[in-house]
Amino acid sequence: MDEKKLWLTAIRPFSFTATIIPVLLGTSLAIKTGTFSLDLFIIVLSGVLLLHAGTNLINDYYDYQSGVDKEGHLGGSGVLTSGLLKPEQVKLSAFFCFSLAFLLALYLIYQQGLMIGILFLIGLAGGYFYTARPINYKYYALGVPGVFLLLGPILVGVSYYIQTGSYNNQVFLISLPIALLVSAILHGNDFRDIKYDSEVGIKTLANILERELAGQFYFLLVGLSYFTIVLLVLKGLLTNWALITLITIPYAKDNFSDVIEAMESSTEKVKIIESKTAKLHLKFGLLLVIALLGANFLNRS
Repeated sequence: MDEKKLWLTAIRPFSFTATIIPVLLGTSLAIKTGTFSLDLFIIVLSGVLLLHAGTNLINDYYDYQSGVDKEGHLGGSGVLTSGLLKPEQVKLSAFFCFSLAFLLALYLIYQQGLMIGILFLIGLAGGYFYTARPINYKYYALGVPGVFLLLGPILVGVSYYIQTGSYNNQVFLISLPIALLVSAILHGNDFRDIKYDSEVGIKTLANILERELAGQFYFLLVGLSYFTIVLLVLKGLLTNWALITLITIPYAKDNFSDVIEAMESSTEKVKIIESKTAKLHLKFGLLLVIALLGANFLNRS
Protein backbone atom coordinates (compact mmCIF):
# COMPACT_ATOMS: atom_id res chain seq x y z
CA MET A 1 0.00 0.00 0.00
CA ASP A 2 1.46 3.40 -0.98
CA GLU A 3 1.79 6.13 1.65
CA LYS A 4 -1.15 8.22 0.43
CA LYS A 5 -3.57 5.28 0.54
CA LEU A 6 -2.16 4.24 3.90
CA TRP A 7 -2.95 7.58 5.53
CA LEU A 8 -6.35 7.75 3.86
CA THR A 9 -7.06 4.37 5.40
CA ALA A 10 -5.91 5.68 8.78
CA ILE A 11 -8.06 8.83 8.82
CA ARG A 12 -11.14 7.05 7.34
CA PRO A 13 -12.55 9.89 5.19
CA PHE A 14 -15.64 7.79 4.39
CA SER A 15 -16.80 8.62 7.94
CA PHE A 16 -16.61 12.39 7.37
CA THR A 17 -20.21 12.60 6.19
CA ALA A 18 -21.21 12.28 9.86
CA THR A 19 -19.72 15.75 10.45
CA ILE A 20 -20.26 17.30 7.02
CA ILE A 21 -24.05 16.92 7.22
CA PRO A 22 -24.43 18.79 10.55
CA VAL A 23 -22.25 21.64 9.24
CA LEU A 24 -24.35 21.88 6.08
CA LEU A 25 -27.55 21.80 8.12
CA GLY A 26 -26.46 24.53 10.53
CA THR A 27 -25.25 26.68 7.64
CA SER A 28 -28.52 26.16 5.74
CA LEU A 29 -30.46 27.35 8.78
CA ALA A 30 -28.23 30.43 8.89
CA ILE A 31 -28.86 31.13 5.19
CA LYS A 32 -32.57 31.05 6.00
CA THR A 33 -32.01 34.11 8.22
CA GLY A 34 -30.23 35.91 5.38
CA THR A 35 -26.75 35.44 6.85
CA PHE A 36 -23.97 33.59 5.08
CA SER A 37 -20.20 33.95 4.75
CA LEU A 38 -18.43 31.57 2.40
CA ASP A 39 -15.12 32.20 4.17
CA LEU A 40 -16.57 31.26 7.56
CA PHE A 41 -18.22 28.17 6.07
CA ILE A 42 -14.91 26.96 4.60
CA ILE A 43 -13.06 27.61 7.88
CA VAL A 44 -15.70 25.80 9.95
CA LEU A 45 -15.91 22.83 7.61
CA SER A 46 -12.12 22.54 7.40
CA GLY A 47 -11.75 22.75 11.18
CA VAL A 48 -14.45 20.17 11.79
CA LEU A 49 -12.92 17.75 9.28
CA LEU A 50 -9.51 18.16 10.94
CA LEU A 51 -11.06 17.44 14.33
CA HIS A 52 -12.81 14.39 12.89
CA ALA A 53 -9.60 13.10 11.30
CA GLY A 54 -7.70 13.66 14.55
CA THR A 55 -10.45 11.90 16.49
CA ASN A 56 -10.33 8.87 14.21
CA LEU A 57 -6.56 8.65 14.62
CA ILE A 58 -6.47 9.12 18.39
CA ASN A 59 -9.32 6.65 18.85
CA ASP A 60 -7.35 4.08 16.86
CA TYR A 61 -4.30 4.77 19.02
CA TYR A 62 -6.05 4.34 22.36
CA ASP A 63 -8.16 1.37 21.26
CA TYR A 64 -4.92 -0.31 20.21
CA GLN A 65 -3.04 0.67 23.37
CA SER A 66 -5.92 -0.61 25.52
CA GLY A 67 -5.91 -3.95 23.74
CA VAL A 68 -9.42 -3.37 22.39
CA ASP A 69 -8.43 -3.40 18.73
CA LYS A 70 -6.69 -6.60 17.75
CA GLU A 71 -5.82 -8.29 14.49
CA GLY A 72 -8.95 -9.69 12.89
CA HIS A 73 -11.28 -7.24 14.62
CA LEU A 74 -13.51 -5.18 12.32
CA GLY A 75 -13.23 -1.97 14.37
CA GLY A 76 -10.90 0.93 13.61
CA SER A 77 -8.86 1.46 10.48
CA GLY A 78 -6.64 -1.61 10.95
CA VAL A 79 -3.39 0.28 10.31
CA LEU A 80 -2.11 -0.46 13.82
CA THR A 81 -3.35 -4.01 14.25
CA SER A 82 -1.80 -4.95 10.90
CA GLY A 83 1.47 -3.17 11.70
CA LEU A 84 1.21 -0.78 8.73
CA LEU A 85 1.84 2.22 11.00
CA LYS A 86 3.49 2.58 14.39
CA PRO A 87 1.42 3.83 17.35
CA GLU A 88 3.52 6.98 17.79
CA GLN A 89 3.04 7.88 14.11
CA VAL A 90 -0.72 7.70 14.54
CA LYS A 91 -0.66 9.66 17.80
CA LEU A 92 1.53 12.45 16.40
CA SER A 93 -0.66 12.68 13.30
CA ALA A 94 -3.72 13.07 15.50
CA PHE A 95 -2.08 15.93 17.40
CA PHE A 96 -1.08 17.52 14.09
CA CYS A 97 -4.72 17.50 12.95
CA PHE A 98 -5.88 18.88 16.29
CA SER A 99 -3.24 21.64 16.11
CA LEU A 100 -4.34 22.73 12.64
CA ALA A 101 -7.96 22.78 13.82
CA PHE A 102 -6.89 24.92 16.79
CA LEU A 103 -5.24 27.47 14.49
CA LEU A 104 -8.50 27.82 12.56
CA ALA A 105 -10.37 28.13 15.86
CA LEU A 106 -8.01 30.95 16.93
CA TYR A 107 -9.04 32.95 13.87
CA LEU A 108 -12.72 32.45 14.73
CA ILE A 109 -12.06 33.37 18.37
CA TYR A 110 -10.41 36.58 17.19
CA GLN A 111 -13.39 37.33 14.96
CA GLN A 112 -16.25 36.29 17.26
CA GLY A 113 -15.04 35.95 20.84
CA LEU A 114 -14.23 33.37 23.50
CA MET A 115 -17.47 31.42 23.06
CA ILE A 116 -15.91 29.86 19.97
CA GLY A 117 -12.96 28.73 22.10
CA ILE A 118 -15.30 27.06 24.59
CA LEU A 119 -17.17 25.29 21.81
CA PHE A 120 -13.89 24.18 20.24
CA LEU A 121 -12.69 22.71 23.55
CA ILE A 122 -15.98 20.82 23.94
CA GLY A 123 -15.56 19.31 20.48
CA LEU A 124 -11.90 18.49 21.06
CA ALA A 125 -12.56 16.89 24.44
CA GLY A 126 -15.50 14.93 23.03
CA GLY A 127 -13.33 13.48 20.27
CA TYR A 128 -10.16 12.91 22.29
CA PHE A 129 -11.69 11.39 25.40
CA TYR A 130 -13.96 9.06 23.42
CA THR A 131 -11.30 6.39 24.00
CA ALA A 132 -8.52 8.27 25.83
CA ARG A 133 -7.98 7.77 29.54
CA PRO A 134 -9.03 8.73 32.14
CA ILE A 135 -12.52 9.35 30.74
CA ASN A 136 -12.73 7.01 27.70
CA TYR A 137 -16.50 7.34 27.79
CA LYS A 138 -16.94 4.97 24.84
CA TYR A 139 -16.13 2.10 27.18
CA TYR A 140 -18.91 3.02 29.63
CA ALA A 141 -21.95 3.00 27.33
CA LEU A 142 -21.77 6.78 26.76
CA GLY A 143 -20.68 6.65 23.13
CA VAL A 144 -24.17 6.93 21.62
CA PRO A 145 -25.33 9.78 23.92
CA GLY A 146 -22.03 11.58 23.33
CA VAL A 147 -22.28 11.33 19.55
CA PHE A 148 -25.94 12.38 19.70
CA LEU A 149 -24.96 15.66 21.39
CA LEU A 150 -21.68 16.35 19.60
CA LEU A 151 -22.77 15.61 16.02
CA GLY A 152 -26.32 16.82 16.51
CA PRO A 153 -27.28 19.89 18.56
CA ILE A 154 -23.71 21.02 19.25
CA LEU A 155 -22.22 20.83 15.75
CA VAL A 156 -25.37 22.08 14.01
CA GLY A 157 -25.56 24.85 16.62
CA VAL A 158 -21.89 25.80 16.22
CA SER A 159 -22.23 26.00 12.43
CA TYR A 160 -25.28 28.23 12.83
CA TYR A 161 -23.74 30.35 15.59
CA ILE A 162 -20.55 31.11 13.67
CA GLN A 163 -22.59 32.43 10.75
CA THR A 164 -25.18 34.38 12.76
CA GLY A 165 -23.70 35.01 16.22
CA SER A 166 -26.89 33.64 17.78
CA TYR A 167 -28.70 30.41 18.70
CA ASN A 168 -32.32 29.46 19.22
CA ASN A 169 -34.59 26.53 20.08
CA GLN A 170 -35.57 26.01 16.44
CA VAL A 171 -31.95 25.19 15.53
CA PHE A 172 -31.84 22.70 18.40
CA LEU A 173 -35.08 20.99 17.38
CA ILE A 174 -34.18 20.76 13.68
CA SER A 175 -30.85 19.15 14.61
CA LEU A 176 -32.60 16.23 16.34
CA PRO A 177 -33.39 14.03 13.28
CA ILE A 178 -29.74 14.20 12.21
CA ALA A 179 -28.59 13.54 15.78
CA LEU A 180 -30.80 10.44 15.94
CA LEU A 181 -29.45 9.05 12.67
CA VAL A 182 -25.80 9.67 13.51
CA SER A 183 -26.43 7.91 16.83
CA ALA A 184 -27.88 5.01 14.84
CA ILE A 185 -24.61 4.79 12.88
CA LEU A 186 -22.61 4.27 16.06
CA HIS A 187 -25.22 1.96 17.52
CA GLY A 188 -25.06 -0.10 14.33
CA ASN A 189 -21.33 -0.42 14.88
CA ASP A 190 -21.87 -1.44 18.51
CA PHE A 191 -24.60 -3.89 17.49
CA ARG A 192 -22.12 -5.58 15.18
CA ASP A 193 -19.54 -5.78 17.98
CA ILE A 194 -21.79 -6.99 20.83
CA LYS A 195 -19.95 -10.27 21.31
CA TYR A 196 -16.46 -8.83 20.84
CA ASP A 197 -17.00 -5.80 23.10
CA SER A 198 -18.37 -8.03 25.85
CA GLU A 199 -15.29 -10.26 25.61
CA VAL A 200 -12.85 -7.33 26.02
CA GLY A 201 -14.85 -5.71 28.80
CA ILE A 202 -16.32 -2.72 26.96
CA LYS A 203 -19.78 -1.54 27.95
CA THR A 204 -21.94 -0.20 25.14
CA LEU A 205 -25.69 0.31 25.00
CA ALA A 206 -25.82 -2.55 22.52
CA ASN A 207 -24.20 -5.18 24.73
CA ILE A 208 -26.02 -3.94 27.84
CA LEU A 209 -29.36 -4.27 26.05
CA GLU A 210 -28.28 -7.52 24.34
CA ARG A 211 -29.13 -8.45 20.79
CA GLU A 212 -32.94 -8.29 20.71
CA LEU A 213 -33.37 -5.05 22.67
CA ALA A 214 -30.36 -3.52 20.89
CA GLY A 215 -32.08 -4.19 17.56
CA GLN A 216 -35.26 -2.57 18.84
CA PHE A 217 -33.28 0.44 20.01
CA TYR A 218 -31.90 0.79 16.47
CA PHE A 219 -35.50 0.82 15.16
CA LEU A 220 -36.33 3.52 17.72
CA LEU A 221 -33.43 5.79 16.73
CA VAL A 222 -34.17 5.59 13.00
CA GLY A 223 -37.95 5.68 13.40
CA LEU A 224 -37.81 8.75 15.64
CA SER A 225 -35.81 10.64 13.02
CA TYR A 226 -38.76 10.39 10.60
CA PHE A 227 -41.34 11.04 13.32
CA THR A 228 -39.45 14.20 14.35
CA ILE A 229 -39.40 15.51 10.78
CA VAL A 230 -43.17 15.08 10.46
CA LEU A 231 -43.74 16.67 13.86
CA LEU A 232 -41.55 19.67 13.00
CA VAL A 233 -43.51 20.16 9.77
CA LEU A 234 -46.83 19.95 11.62
CA LYS A 235 -45.58 22.48 14.17
CA GLY A 236 -44.52 24.84 11.37
CA LEU A 237 -40.83 24.75 12.28
CA LEU A 238 -40.06 23.17 8.90
CA THR A 239 -41.88 23.68 5.61
CA ASN A 240 -43.56 20.84 3.71
CA TRP A 241 -40.39 20.65 1.65
CA ALA A 242 -38.78 18.76 4.54
CA LEU A 243 -41.11 15.84 3.85
CA ILE A 244 -38.88 14.90 0.89
CA THR A 245 -36.69 13.18 3.51
CA LEU A 246 -39.45 10.56 3.70
CA ILE A 247 -38.39 9.18 0.32
CA THR A 248 -35.49 7.54 2.18
CA ILE A 249 -37.89 5.32 4.13
CA PRO A 250 -37.34 2.33 1.78
CA TYR A 251 -33.62 2.48 2.63
CA ALA A 252 -34.48 2.53 6.32
CA LYS A 253 -36.79 -0.48 5.85
CA ASP A 254 -33.98 -2.34 4.12
CA ASN A 255 -31.75 -1.62 7.11
CA PHE A 256 -34.49 -2.84 9.44
CA SER A 257 -34.64 -6.13 7.53
CA ASP A 258 -30.89 -6.59 8.02
CA VAL A 259 -31.18 -5.83 11.74
CA ILE A 260 -34.10 -8.25 12.16
CA GLU A 261 -32.09 -10.98 10.43
CA ALA A 262 -29.10 -10.21 12.65
CA MET A 263 -31.33 -10.31 15.75
CA GLU A 264 -32.60 -13.76 14.86
CA SER A 265 -29.25 -15.25 13.92
CA SER A 266 -25.63 -14.23 13.51
CA THR A 267 -25.34 -13.34 9.83
CA GLU A 268 -22.89 -11.56 7.57
CA LYS A 269 -25.38 -8.71 7.19
CA VAL A 270 -24.60 -7.50 10.70
CA LYS A 271 -21.22 -6.32 9.35
CA ILE A 272 -22.79 -3.79 6.96
CA ILE A 273 -25.41 -2.21 9.23
CA GLU A 274 -23.06 0.62 10.22
CA SER A 275 -22.11 1.52 6.63
CA LYS A 276 -25.72 1.27 5.40
CA THR A 277 -26.88 3.52 8.23
CA ALA A 278 -24.17 6.04 7.33
CA LYS A 279 -25.50 6.10 3.76
CA LEU A 280 -29.03 6.62 5.08
CA HIS A 281 -27.80 9.51 7.26
CA LEU A 282 -26.11 11.07 4.22
CA LYS A 283 -29.17 10.79 1.95
CA PHE A 284 -31.57 11.97 4.65
CA GLY A 285 -29.30 14.85 5.64
CA LEU A 286 -28.69 16.08 2.10
CA LEU A 287 -32.42 16.02 1.38
CA LEU A 288 -33.12 18.04 4.52
CA VAL A 289 -30.49 20.60 3.52
CA ILE A 290 -31.96 20.78 -0.01
CA ALA A 291 -35.44 21.25 1.52
CA LEU A 292 -34.24 24.18 3.64
CA LEU A 293 -32.36 25.84 0.77
CA GLY A 294 -35.17 25.20 -1.70
CA ALA A 295 -37.83 26.67 0.58
CA ASN A 296 -35.60 29.68 1.26
CA PHE A 297 -34.97 30.26 -2.45
CA LEU A 298 -38.68 30.10 -3.32
CA ASN A 299 -39.58 32.50 -0.52
CA ARG A 300 -37.07 35.03 -1.82
CA SER A 301 -37.94 34.71 -5.51
